[in-house]
Amino acid sequence: MTGETIVTGLLRGRRTRLTRMGLTMALIATLLGACAPQPHRPDPALDQAIIDAERSQDPIRLAAALWRKAAAQPAPQSSDLQLGAIEVLIDANKPQNAQAYLKDAQARRADWLRLEPRRARIVQGYEALQQGRTAESIRILQDIPAPLAPPEAARRLELLAQALDADKRPLDAARQRIALDTLVPQSLRQANQEAILRLLGGMGKAAFDKALIDIMEPELADWLQLVKADHDGGDKLAQWRQGHPGHPLLPVILERLQREAAARAPRITPHVALLLSQDARLAEAAHAISAGVMLAQMQAGEAALPVREYPGATDREAFRRNYEEAIAQGATSVIGPLDRETLQSLVGFRSAVPMIALNTLENGGGTQGNMVQFGLPPEDEAEAVADRLIAQGSLRVLALTPSDSLGERTLKAFTARYQAAGGRIVESMRYGNQPGGWDAQARQLLQPHPDPIDGSPRMREDADALFLVARSRDAQQWVPLLRAQGGGNLPILATSHVYDGAPRPASDRDKDGLYFCDMPLILAYARRPGQEQPGRFEQAALTGQPRLFALGYDAYVLATRFDDLRHKGALRGQTGLLKLDAGNRIRRLPGWALFRGGLANPLDVIQP
Repeated sequence: MTGETIVTGLLRGRRTRLTRMGLTMALIATLLGACAPQPHRPDPALDQAIIDAERSQDPIRLAAALWRKAAAQPAPQSSDLQLGAIEVLIDANKPQNAQAYLKDAQARRADWLRLEPRRARIVQGYEALQQGRTAESIRILQDIPAPLAPPEAARRLELLAQALDADKRPLDAARQRIALDTLVPQSLRQANQEAILRLLGGMGKAAFDKALIDIMEPELADWLQLVKADHDGGDKLAQWRQGHPGHPLLPVILERLQREAAARAPRITPHVALLLSQDARLAEAAHAISAGVMLAQMQAGEAALPVREYPGATDREAFRRNYEEAIAQGATSVIGPLDRETLQSLVGFRSAVPMIALNTLENGGGTQGNMVQFGLPPEDEAEAVADRLIAQGSLRVLALTPSDSLGERTLKAFTARYQAAGGRIVESMRYGNQPGGWDAQARQLLQPHPDPIDGSPRMREDADALFLVARSRDAQQWVPLLRAQGGGNLPILATSHVYDGAPRPASDRDKDGLYFCDMPLILAYARRPGQEQPGRFEQAALTGQPRLFALGYDAYVLATRFDDLRHKGALRGQTGLLKLDAGNRIRRLPGWALFRGGLANPLDVIQP
């Protein structure tokens, strides 16, 4: 750190600032010989020197008096006094003076470790830090066992933060200071919080944007959002405070940040406005989408349009207010709304800039002008299965779908597309959520009969393939059942619902031989040879909603390349090949994979 350390203030102001770091009045009395008879002759002049130095807040005089006092005391008292002298100088940021005592021949280091091991280890960590042995300092300070008294805990966190900062690990240093903020007195919290902002604000753009996506710890994430709000300017600081009423940020710091933001105004700059619902029901989805948007911006390069979030849109009017604010602030495109209700209320709305709505209207309704619908409806994948069956010459198909809204929607879309291209659904069967009767349904659908040569089951001969809609756990049971009833050579094609979106070879082995369509991002789970950094899939998986992460990623691409989409008719993305239809709806053409060895093996992945 530059200048004084956070705890330098212990030696300014009232007397109790020193007592917080261990020099309580009871301890002072003990050190002066008031609690028990001592084997050495008392020195009134030296005792008075200690009191005078403590009262005058003079760390150098106080440390010298304590050190002299230690020379006349037996091991327990001398260790306490010597460590106390060095701690006073550590807290006062007097490294040269502290080092002098550490090198003093009278320093009883062995006694320190034997009698006060935790305090002694903190001093060792400090000494390593001052000598430039940063990694050793971090190791020592991290390995000190609990419990620690509050003064020692605060000193350890302060020194560890300094060491991590020196080691160019600002996020880890900020973590220590966030913990330290609960231990330091009110008079020192401003300097500590300013240090947190300095650490996070000094990160490079790429590292900071990545931290915004990756960090899941609420306390650190809130500080990162504060730094982002400060960077975005405008009324973002006020919005941040409104959204974080319990955050420990001191008012004096917020006021300074707002003054500086006002001095930088106006900040009407081109950006992508992210307008997602703050409804608690959509919180996880909004988080995953936002993470995808942020990664897309980060990977677009230095010239990429920045993203500004406008939180709080929970209904049509709130969305309109945020939209108008975004346009006034210079937004060149908008991502949102997320919920279908708000999208439905905007039918007929003409946006001044491209608006990527992250949902679709019911019954295939269209939008106008700059507003496009971009969601993950199952109909897109049902049509992709139909197209693939037609392309491979499978004009007779069996269909097996669940008896719910997913099965109804996918079967309807599949039937329309497949029959329009000349295909014929030989038989369609819907199944319930009780697997007990599925074996009988499999027999009824496949109509197995013994092979005249070897007696093995053979299925009906009037079908070329089977269209399966099943969620992952259901597919684990359906595929073996179908194979057992003679469907071993029957191509089975499915939508992405059969795959959880992450490699699980042990549980997915029963799906071997099943073809399914899915997003390029989901199918690119394996690292390339020599790749050391996590890929997009790994970052998406951290959100728990990788497909929504991909939706957010492509939403940023669409928002920033809207003219390309209109002129070229299609863009390659993380969710598939994206095409704009006549109703201003984005249609996705996914990639394909085959389960082999329990893993999704990509076949013809659409590379973005």
